[in-house]
Amino acid sequence: MRALIGTAGWSLPRAEQDHFPGSGSHLERYASRFPAVEIVPETTTPRRAVEDVRAGRLDIAVVGLPTAAAGLRVTPFAEERLIAAVAERHLLSGRPQIPLGALAETPLVLLPRAANPAFHDAALSGCRTAGISPNLIDVDEPSVEHALLVVTSRNAVALLPASVADRYASAGVAFRPLEPPAPTVELALVTRMEPIEAAIVAFLRLMRELDAPARKVATLINALEADNGLPLSA
Repeated sequence: MRALIGTAGWSLPRAEQDHFPGSGSHLERYASRFPAVEIVPETTTPRRAVEDVRAGRLDIAVVGLPTAAAGLRVTPFAEERLIAAVAERHLLSGRPQIPLGALAETPLVLLPRAANPAFHDAALSGCRTAGISPNLIDVDEPSVEHALLVVTSRNAVALLPASVADRYASAGVAFRPLEPPAPTVELALVTRMEPIEAAIVAFLRLMRELDAPARKVATLINALEADNGLPLSA
């Protein structure tokens, strides 16, 4: 069995990590739960991931909401917070948490909106809620590594998905949680409407096993059971 999964800036939420083996990348950890399934990950932009599902090039897209996915199944399953990547020589790096209101006079680095519109918009919305209009630095490259380099070179702060702290390390950069209420992005699985392969259904069934956020997947699982005649119920 083979599952083609496109991820747009997503990894396993921290609150759910205890349900999975403790080593390897998040998709490797999924694969360890289903050793008979070959998972072929591809990191791409949300728009392309959704269109690849529509065209059959991907089986599942994991994207932030909202997303344009008319004619496809969109199932929310978790939330991811934004986190601050702070230059270690910046005054804010000594704080255990960063209040968004403290970023008013600080250069703020964001990835290009096309790379992840949901997170970009959540960051700007959080700034508006905090009553600030920071000096935005929109980097040209849709790369976390490049954004972290800009943070160190400009003595700046970047707002990034919280999962970045698990996957990246950069000299001169400290990751700090945002002070509540921190902006969050709802994550969703995007799949085709028609019956799909058992490997994909198995992945979706795994989502149902997760804690409270995954209860929203139950409706999708029930629909897939009806469409595919597959015994998904435990």
